[in-house]
Order: sequence, then C-alpha cells, then structure tokens
Amino acid sequence: MRGIYKNFNLLEHGVQSELEFIATYERINEGLWDMYRKHLIDKPTLRNTRFKEVLKFWHLEDDAITSAVNEFYLDVSPYQKSLMPGAREALDYLGQKYELHLITNGFKEIQKIKIRECDIESYFDKIIISEEVGFQKPHPRIFEHSLEITGSNTGDVIYIGDHLESDIKGSQDAGWDQVFFNPDGKKHEYSPTHEIEHLDELRDLF
Repeated sequence: MRGIYKNFNLLEHGVQSELEFIATYERINEGLWDMYRKHLIDKPTLRNTRFKEVLKFWHLEDDAITSAVNEFYLDVSPYQKSLMPGAREALDYLGQKYELHLITNGFKEIQKIKIRECDIESYFDKIIISEEVGFQKPHPRIFEHSLEITGSNTGDVIYIGDHLESDIKGSQDAGWDQVFFNPDGKKHEYSPTHEIEHLDELRDLF
C-alpha cells in the first residue's frame, strides 16, 4: 500500500496522507470482502472495484490511474515478505509440538505466492485455500472440509486467527476452540476461548 501512495504521487491528486489512504483502503476492501464471502459479488468485481472506490473517496475518478494502481497492487503485493512480529518464532515453537495446518481466505494464485515468498509453506501439513474449496470462512463447510482432509476431530483442533467473523465466529460455529490474536486490543462482543495481543503468548497457552 505504501508503494502505491508514493509511486502514483497520490498527494498531488489530493490524497492528503498515506495513513489516510491505507485506512480508507482497508475499510472499503473489508466491506467488499464481506460481500464476496456472502456471494453478493464475484471475484472480478471485488478486484476491479476496490481501488475505484478508494480513489473515488478522494474525488479521483480516473480510469487510467485506477487500472494502473490495481495492476501494480496485484503484481507487487503477493511478493511482500513481512510477517507479524513473532510469527516465525511462534511457528517454530508450535511446529515442534503440534501438527499445523493453514486455512486461508483469498484467491489461490495470490495466496500461494504469498505463502511461498514468506517461506512458511514447510510449517504446514495441509494448506486449505477457500477458493479451491469453494467456501469462504466463516462458512461451516470449509471447517468441515479441513477436518476431513486432515483426519482430525473437532475436539482435537484449535484455531488461531485475527479476524473476528471469518476466524473466530467461523471456528466457534464449527465447534472448535479458538485463539483470537488481537494485537491492537480492539473492543468486541465475542467470547473466544483465548485472546492474546502478542504471538509469544502462545507459549503460555500451549
């Protein structure tokens, strides 16, 4: 996202700050993903709409710029290699004690590149991508499918995630225990099995 703001000189187009641009993108993108999860829009609509709506918020309605920004994002974002602080250490620790699997929403071609570029594929026995399964978290079918292909039972699994609806509600509805990773300490009305602000807290839980 930072690359977009600088590469396309969005300040000159009236976008007042990079932080505001990112916050606007996250709000609009999350709304579109919620619609996609509910099958209200399809993949091309999500991809082609998000930056159009973000730039429209800043009164920048230029199809050429919108198209260029979207292409830049799709070309660059999958190759970002940064992980959350403590993520690799947590994977090292948990991987020595448990069988790990990954369930991820998103488009398969993007998610596979991200996983490869972040060099985390080897930590997981199974990688379950929603687009390949045909159901998005929090739909119960993706959780059922995950149990089927991993040979697991509901009482033997625990889900670690940072999205309240997709991760926590989805796994709760599936009967799984959960760990809500909440680094910003956001207020919410859910009651996860566990809640942490730092990934190193997983050592105390497991």
